[in-house]
Amino acid sequence: MYGTILIYHTIGDSEARSDDIYELPFNDFRMQMGHIYTDGYKVVSMKNVINSRKTHKETASKPIALTFDDGRLSDFTLVYPLLEKYGFTAVFFIIVNFIGMRGYMSWEQLRELNSNGMTIGSHTMNHQILTKMKEPDIEFELKESKRILEQKLLSPIDFLSIPRGFWNRRIADIARGAGYKGVFTSDEGHNDLNKDIYIFKRIVVRRDYSLNRFKEIVNNGKKFLLMKKMESFIRTGVKRLLSLEVYEMLKRNWLNFTENHRKC
Repeated sequence: MYGTILIYHTIGDSEARSDDIYELPFNDFRMQMGHIYTDGYKVVSMKNVINSRKTHKETASKPIALTFDDGRLSDFTLVYPLLEKYGFTAVFFIIVNFIGMRGYMSWEQLRELNSNGMTIGSHTMNHQILTKMKEPDIEFELKESKRILEQKLLSPIDFLSIPRGFWNRRIADIARGAGYKGVFTSDEGHNDLNKDIYIFKRIVVRRDYSLNRFKEIVNNGKKFLLMKKMESFIRTGVKRLLSLEVYEMLKRNWLNFTENHRKC
């Protein structure tokens, strides 16, 4: 059964324009969750997906998984109450050294999420580009973040989200060796949740997506997925040719251009 794993970053409490294409107004997020609820989708726990493989049980029909990267405070103040309202679960990927900083969740808030049906995962210690690091530093980012989260939350940390989308097979192997049961990337696409997948693709939800576009995403729209595969192919090639700084600048300019173009 193919399922969609959505990735959110910041959920804003204002309708005012943000320079961040990944900052979604809360009202848009509320409508998206309402659509998932009323249209019969099943929000699945990634822990249950992993466990169902061992028992050879089929994943629920129309499965969707929700993930939130970075550990923003709005995940607790805005997202969490809405998920509880609908009975949804989600994975929250946390940057360990950002915990308790302004705009980010505290340990107490993480414990509440963890105790009430949510899953906590690692987004590394410092949210750095792993592909630019030496192997001992990668191991530290992955192993130490897992160790601290498990120690503080008294709960296993099974999942890792790759910071800023840069990963390779070496990083996946280090993650497996560190004890993670799944690695979540920013590679866009759908996943066969009944297969033994270790590297999970996700689809990022952007501020410029209309509700109709969102419906196409969760319905495994073939046209949308083809477009995303083409974008991913081009993006991977550009990453290899350009420095990280130039790539990030071009990406920001392109995202802002496409958003403004859609509004014209």
